[in-house]
Amino acid sequence: MLNIWITSLIIAIILSTLVELIAPESSLKPFINLSLGFVIIAIMLRPIIPIGTNTIYNAINDINVVAESTQYDVARAEADNDAKVKAAFAQGLQNDILARYGVHAQVSIDDNFNITNINVTDNITPSELNKIKAAYIGGSK
Repeated sequence: MLNIWITSLIIAIILSTLVELIAPESSLKPFINLSLGFVIIAIMLRPIIPIGTNTIYNAINDINVVAESTQYDVARAEADNDAKVKAAFAQGLQNDILARYGVHAQVSIDDNFNITNINVTDNITPSELNKIKAAYIGGSK
């Protein structure tokens, strides 16, 4: 570990010297020197303060964990919302059947909000049943 750190420091010093020699004399030269100095300081502090790949990897990993947790929370909220919307839709249909026909009914719907079953929960006499000619739901004949 120490061997790698010393090698990295020596290579950074040599490269920064080469860049400093190659860089033209311009108004950007002080900023180039400042940047190279920061790189060398970062390499010198690396054994003391974890800078670099491991820290970046841990930060990215933490961000991924938060993102996955948020996606799970959003998916759970959407599922809860879908269940509430389906329940409200079924209740609305049941209230509509009660208002129009005067009977209580239990309505079942699927995930696409299609009516799958209607169970009339009131006792209907055969004479009342004969009054029902046809019931069309959701479209034409």
